[in-house]
Amino acid sequence: MVVLLAAATWSRCGHQLPTRFGRLSQRAGASLLGARALHPSRGTTLQQHEQQPQQPGDGGSSHHAGTDTLQQAQRIRAGDAGARAHASKGPATSCELRIATFNVLAPCYKRLPSTQLRESDFPSLYRPRNAAILRMLREQRDLDVIALQEFWFHHDVQSMYMAALGSGYHVHCLQRPKGRDDGVVVFVRNHIQVVGTRRLHFDDSGMRVALLLHLRVRGSTPTPIAPYLIRGTHAEALDNTNDADIAAVPHQPCPAGDGSVDLILANTHFSFPHTQQEHEARLQQARVLATSVQDFAREQGVGTSVLTGDFNGNVNSRSCAHLISCGYESLFHAVHDRELSVTHRTHKGEDVGVDFVFMRSDDGAFTSDAAYALPQLYPDQAWPEDFDLSDHRPVVVSLTAHFNQPHAQSQQQRQQT
Repeated sequence: MVVLLAAATWSRCGHQLPTRFGRLSQRAGASLLGARALHPSRGTTLQQHEQQPQQPGDGGSSHHAGTDTLQQAQRIRAGDAGARAHASKGPATSCELRIATFNVLAPCYKRLPSTQLRESDFPSLYRPRNAAILRMLREQRDLDVIALQEFWFHHDVQSMYMAALGSGYHVHCLQRPKGRDDGVVVFVRNHIQVVGTRRLHFDDSGMRVALLLHLRVRGSTPTPIAPYLIRGTHAEALDNTNDADIAAVPHQPCPAGDGSVDLILANTHFSFPHTQQEHEARLQQARVLATSVQDFAREQGVGTSVLTGDFNGNVNSRSCAHLISCGYESLFHAVHDRELSVTHRTHKGEDVGVDFVFMRSDDGAFTSDAAYALPQLYPDQAWPEDFDLSDHRPVVVSLTAHFNQPHAQSQQQRQQT
C-alpha cells in the first residue's frame, strides 16, 4: 500500500522545518535537483540522463550531464573504460560485473534530531537526500546491479528513481506486506537478461522479504533492450508491486553457454535485533533464504548465487555464520582478507558492520576482483561523520564473469536435467 503525503503536510500541521541538513546531501543534491524535474507526471515515460557525452541529457540539462560525465571520467582508473566487455566490440572471454548494495533509509523511518517527527513529513528534506543518493550512484562507473533496501514506496521518491535510472535499467521490486511502506528494489542494466524471478516472504513478525532474480550476463556486444515496463509506463513500475517482477517487456534472446553466464541474485533486509526474538527470527530468515536460493538455483540450472543486503548482524552473528556454513563467502573478505568494520550507524548510535555481498560459486563462473564501501575517501574503521545520505554506507563489489569456460557445459547439462 502506497501512502500519499502532500508536499505541504509539514506546514498544515504547523511544524517548523528543521534547519540542519546534511553536508554531503546538500552539496551532492544541488546539481541533480537543478538538472531535472524531481517527479514527472506518472502517466509519461521517464527519460534518464545519459552518461555518455555523445548522448546529451533531456529537458535542457545537457550542461549538467556533460559536467557529471567529466567529473566521472576523472574518477575512472586508467584503462577501465576499455575493460568492460559490454562496451567492446565482438565476443569476449570474460567481463566485469559490478554490484552495489545499499540501505537507503526510508524517509518514513528517518527520525529528525530532537523531535518526534520523521523525514517523510518534509519533502524539502527527503527529496534532496534521495537526489544526492542517485547522484552518488550515477557517478559510479557502470554499476550493473543496484540492490536497495528500505526503499520507500511513495510516488514522489519512486518517480525520482525511475527518472534517474529507469531508461538504463530493468526494475524489480517487492514491498513488505501488511501496509509497510518500504521494501527491496533491484535495478539491473538493460544488457543483462532477467531470466526469471521469485518473491520470498519470510512470514514472520518482522514481515521481511527477499527478491530473487535469475540473471544472464552476456559476453558479446549487447543489443539495446527496451527498459522494464509495467502497464505501459515507467512511473507505474514501482507502484505495481504485486506484478513488478512478472510483467516485463520481452528481452533479446541470449542462450546459456553461448557467450553468456548465469547467476542467481538475492536482495534482502533481515530483522533488526531489538530483542532476543529478533535474533532468532534473523537466524530463521537466513535458513529460509539459503534454502530458497539453493532451490531456485537448482531449478534454473545455475551454479553461482550472490546474496546482497542489510543483514542486521556482523559476520560472526548466527545468521551470517549460517550462510557461510552453506558455502557463501563475504566478497569483501575474499578480496581484503578482512571484513568491513563499520557500514551502519544504528539509531542507538552504535557503529556496526552489517551490509554484505555474499557469493557461492559452485561452477567457478564468477571470481571476485574488488570490494569497497562508498564514499571511498572514508576509511571503514569508523562511521564518517560527514556522510549523511543514509545511516548505511553502500558496498560495491566487482566480479569477473568467465565465458566459454568448462562451467558453461555443466550449466547447460544442469538445465537439461
